[in-house]
Amino acid sequence: MAGFQLRKNLNELAVEEVRIASQAYTEGDAVMRDTSADAVDVVPATASTTHDTIYGIAAETVTSAATSLKVRVIEPSQVWECPVTNTVTAADNFQHMLLTNKGVVNNTHSDSAADTAIVKQVGIVGSNGLFKFAGDAT
Repeated sequence: MAGFQLRKNLNELAVEEVRIASQAYTEGDAVMRDTSADAVDVVPATASTTHDTIYGIAAETVTSAATSLKVRVIEPSQVWECPVTNTVTAADNFQHMLLTNKGVVNNTHSDSAADTAIVKQVGIVGSNGLFKFAGDAT
């Protein structure tokens, strides 16, 4: 499995088409708002992505020649499955974590209070974690 896969959603799923440039995306890649350029709306999420900049998950795969991308907009009721850097463990449930990159969570086995700790583990599926994008301590 690559990237984030939606596993639970209580509300209507919003899919928006956003502007991109010179970047290939794979379905499941996390994307963040681009606040530095007027030509694009989103860029790939990184370990530096914050609660304020995370936007959604790529709903399609496109090449670097594409100028738009369909994105599943992140909202609080969703639960996403995603690969992790370290062995997943139930002891990590409810810990806040950072991304390693656009498609992997950095589960360091300790809770982070950093603004870049944008996901909270809420369960396990096989060798992957189940996560909510969490902007608070709930």
